[in-house]
Amino acid sequence: NNYPKFIKDATDGEFEVAYAYAEIDKPAGLTTDQWCEKFGVKRLNSIQEVVDKSDCLIVLSPDNPEHHWDLCQIPLRSGKRVYVDKTFSLSKDIAEKLVAIAEESGTPFFSTSALRFATELDGVDRENIVFINSRGPGNFDTYAIHQIEPIVILMGSNAKRIMSIGSGKYESMVIEFDCGRRAVMSHYGWTGVDFGMTVNYSDGRTKIIPQMSNTFPL
Repeated sequence: NNYPKFIKDATDGEFEVAYAYAEIDKPAGLTTDQWCEKFGVKRLNSIQEVVDKSDCLIVLSPDNPEHHWDLCQIPLRSGKRVYVDKTFSLSKDIAEKLVAIAEESGTPFFSTSALRFATELDGVDRENIVFINSRGPGNFDTYAIHQIEPIVILMGSNAKRIMSIGSGKYESMVIEFDCGRRAVMSHYGWTGVDFGMTVNYSDGRTKIIPQMSNTFPL
C-alpha cells in the first residue's frame, strides 16, 4: 500500500508513518522488511510496540477483514486515535463487539471507504433524491463498501431491505430506503469499469457522475 506517501502528502509532512508491524509478509509481494525499507519505516516486533510508540494508529487487513477482530484488540483499547481499513467486519456481531471495546476504552476510531470523500459528491444536491444507479469494479466482498458509502452519503442510512439481483461474479443489489427511494449498485469485476453513479430526483432532474475522483493516488 502507499499509505506513507498518502499521509505525508496530505498533511504537508506534519504526519508520517514511522512504525509498522505485520503478522506475515505479503504473498507474491514485498516482504515486510522490503516495504519498510522502501518507505523509510521502522519495523517493530509486536502490535503493542507500535501502539506504545505511535500517536495514532492504522489497522490494515483490507483483503482479509476476518483478521480485524484480532488485530484491533490492542489498538482499540489504547485510547489513541485509530483508523481501521475497510472492510471493517464481515459480520454485524463482530462489528458491534469492536465498537463496544473502543467505547469502553474511550478510544476514538473510524473505518471508511476513501470514496466517502470523493470531491464529486460535494456539489450533489442531497434533497429529493429518489433513485441512484451506482457502478464500480472489483469483487463484492472487498469493494462493495466503495459504492455503499457514497450511496449512504447521498440517501442516508435508513435502508429498509436489500435484494440481490446479480448473476455469478457480477454482483448487483437493490437497496430500498424509506419513502420508496431506491439505489442499485453493481459490480463488474476487473473489466475497466470506473466507480460512478447516476442520481435521479423527484422533479425529473438527473445528475451524472461518470467517474469518481482519483482518491487512490500512486
